[in-house]
Amino acid sequence: MLIGYARVSTQAQSLDRQIGALNGAGVDRIFREKATAKTVKGRPQLEKAIDALGTDDVLVIAEWDRATRSMMDGITIIQRVADRGATVKVLDKPWLDLTSPMGKGCQLSFRDGPTVLCVVPEPNSALIKVNAATSHFEANATLASS
Repeated sequence: MLIGYARVSTQAQSLDRQIGALNGAGVDRIFREKATAKTVKGRPQLEKAIDALGTDDVLVIAEWDRATRSMMDGITIIQRVADRGATVKVLDKPWLDLTSPMGKGCQLSFRDGPTVLCVVPEPNSALIKVNAATSHFEANATLASS
């Protein structure tokens, strides 16, 4: 079974984009949450989603940064799901599709202890700086070769 999870921080925000992505992924059931929380504590719908998982089920998360903002919380989510015999698939982070052949390898390593797992949410500001620097470098290289 595919169990979906979508979350926004405030009542004014819309879950529509995430719900659309989860429906597009063919989830069987969606847990929706509108809650402000810096950690996974205080997210009852996430708890219910994990509790609903059975062996070989998949927790499908629409947007990883909506589920967790820290590496430790991400590891906790994945470990709790793995403890239920289930896996995680994150729609906006293909490298966090633990149902894929590569993801299954990571999860096997993870089940033996969190020795190899790339669950580090990168702050958007850091990504913007890297992308801006790369674009600036490429633009200068193009001008220099002209």
